[in-house]
Amino acid sequence: DQLTPGAVLAAQDLGGQNRSGRELISERTTGGSLNVAPSLSPDGSRVAFLSEKTRFAIELFIADAETGEIRRRLTSTATDPHFESLQFINSSGAWRADGRAFAFATVVKGDPAITVVNPENGDRLREIRFDQLGEIYTPSYAPDGRRLVFAAVLDGYMDLFVLDLETEELTRLTNDLYSDLQPAWSPDGRTIAFVTDRFGTDLSTLTYGEYRLAAIDAEGGEVRQLPGFAEGKQIDPHWGGTSRSLYFVANPAGISNIYRYDFGDGGLYQVTDLYTGVSGITALSPAIAVAASGDRLVYTAYQLGDHDLYTIDDPPVSYTHL
Repeated sequence: DQLTPGAVLAAQDLGGQNRSGRELISERTTGGSLNVAPSLSPDGSRVAFLSEKTRFAIELFIADAETGEIRRRLTSTATDPHFESLQFINSSGAWRADGRAFAFATVVKGDPAITVVNPENGDRLREIRFDQLGEIYTPSYAPDGRRLVFAAVLDGYMDLFVLDLETEELTRLTNDLYSDLQPAWSPDGRTIAFVTDRFGTDLSTLTYGEYRLAAIDAEGGEVRQLPGFAEGKQIDPHWGGTSRSLYFVANPAGISNIYRYDFGDGGLYQVTDLYTGVSGITALSPAIAVAASGDRLVYTAYQLGDHDLYTIDDPPVSYTHL
C-alpha cells in the first residue's frame, strides 16, 4: 500500500485560489509573526490558534476563519499563573462537535492537564489534571462529545489515552515501546487515526523509522497501517468531513505539503504545492486543521522568518494525474 511520489494525484485549480490558498492570519493582517497550531470549529467559521501577537507570551486566540479578524483571546499566561504552559510546540486543541467547547493541553501546578473552555468567552468549563502522566498533546473529541483521545507520556513512552469526561476515567489505548501521537477521532466515532513510528522502527537494533499513519478502533484492538508514501514522514491526520477521507502532511519529495487519502477509491491526492512547505515550529508540530463540514482547511506555512496561517475553501474533489 506504499506509493511512490510519481503515483500521487494533483488537485486542479482551487476555484480562483492558487495552490497555497489565501493568507488568513499573519503579522501583516491580524496576527503576530508566530501563528501556529490551528484548529477549525466544526462549521469552519472560527479558527483557534496560538500566537505571540501580545508580545508577552504565547496565547490562545479565536479568529474569524473567513476574515482573520481576532474575536477574542482565550488565555492570559503572562498574567494568569493558573496556566503554567501551553503545549504550543507539539500540540493543538480540539473543538467539540457542537462548537460550544474547546479543549487543549496545558500544565497546571506542575501537572499535565486537559482544560476545556467556552470559546465564546474563555470561561473554564472543565479542568482535569493527571499526576500520573507526563506531558499531554493534541486532544481530539469523540463525535458524542463525551470522550477525548490524546497522546501523553507515561513511564518514558508516548501512547494514546481516552478520557471519559463524565466519569474522568482514563483508558490507555496503546501500550508499547513505540511512539504514538497526534490522534484524530473519525466523524463516525469508530476509528482513531494517529501517527506512529512502529512500522519502520527496529527496537532490537535501535533503528528508528519514519513516522507513518495508522488507525485503531476507538474501543481498542489491533493497530493497522494506513496507505501512504514509501519515503518521508506522514503526520498530522485530519478527517475530511466524513470518515471516507483523511488529510495529512507528508514530504515524499523533501518538502512538506498537504495530501488527502480517499478510502473509497484508494487514491492519494496532493492538495498544496509550496516551496517552503507546510510546517509548524518543528518537523512534527501539528500544522493543519480541517472543518468537520469538510469545506475549509487551514494550515501553517513558514516563510520570510514568520509562521503564517493560510486557508483553502472548498478543497477540490476532482483531480487529474500528474
